Amino acid sequence: MGTIYRAYCEKCDRGTTARADWKGFAGCVTSYDGTGGGTLHTGYWLAVLTDGGDIVPLPHPIEDSTLRQLGYKWKEVAHRGRLLGITNVVCLSCGTLNEARRITVSGDYGCLTGLLGGAVCFLLLKTFTGMAFPLVLLTSYLVLFSPWVVVPLWLRWRYNERQASLALRNCTKCGSTKFVPLSRATKAIHKCPRCGELSMRYSIAGRS
Repeated sequence: MGTIYRAYCEKCDRGTTARADWKGFAGCVTSYDGTGGGTLHTGYWLAVLTDGGDIVPLPHPIEDSTLRQLGYKWKEVAHRGRLLGITNVVCLSCGTLNEARRITVSGDYGCLTGLLGGAVCFLLLKTFTGMAFPLVLLTSYLVLFSPWVVVPLWLRWRYNERQASLALRNCTKCGSTKFVPLSRATKAIHKCPRCGELSMRYSIAGRS
């Protein structure tokens, strides 16, 4: 499940009805937080860089069907460095919402590899070493989750030119290089990109 955030300007959005940008999610369940208006955004979503160069969102929770409609498979786009993880980030200078794009892997990528690696590591360390059980458990745990760390790093290295072309360097509006993800934007009041006033608040609105 993805987290949905509400962007609400106390000046621009007062008395409005909530609207969604629908980028990265196909539906959501929200709770009333006293505002009701503003714009709903997801903090993170997956997208595919097509052979034609277009970036097509894979909205949650219908990522699988969207990918099939595009004619791709999960491991195919992952191996080719065409699966992107996109994080919504707020510019700290002007408040504009930007997209930070990185080559990534799907959540189920490497599941079998990680499980087998963790199990084999546990058995080998437990049988042939004198390591304490907590250390054996910790090492096996690290091996279990290593595919989700090592594989994305390797893909970004392999497709380093593509990653460099996708990277967010400057705000699309003001050119600033200082950003904060929506998950941390809830801790402060930000400048509204529409009215320019320090009146934009971000809050967790629900789940997709």
